[in-house]
Amino acid sequence: MLIEILIIFFTIIIFYEIFNDTFFISKNNLICENFAITVNNSLPDQNNKNVGELQKVSGNQDMTINDINSKLSKLNDNINILNQKIKAKSDIGLQKYNEITEGADIDINNTENL
Repeated sequence: MLIEILIIFFTIIIFYEIFNDTFFISKNNLICENFAITVNNSLPDQNNKNVGELQKVSGNQDMTINDINSKLSKLNDNINILNQKIKAKSDIGLQKYNEITEGADIDINNTENL
């Protein structure tokens, strides 16, 4: 008698779990479908734009990219000019430093005269 009750109890639990999972999955699917419908309805309709408008937008983007590239190349040229000026000045400064310190032996450990 106890074994029969346990068997019935476990079969009820097994069927409950099977049907509960099935219900839960179908409920999640409904939630996902409702969400997808809501998102699709809230997005702007891209199909209504004609080809001319789309080409105009993409053309403007190409012009913007070309403008940015030209400005970057001008900046690069200016940076190269500045680097050349800095290098020229540093070469002159280095030559003067070498002329001043030529033949001078400095004792690093003796700091009294510095």
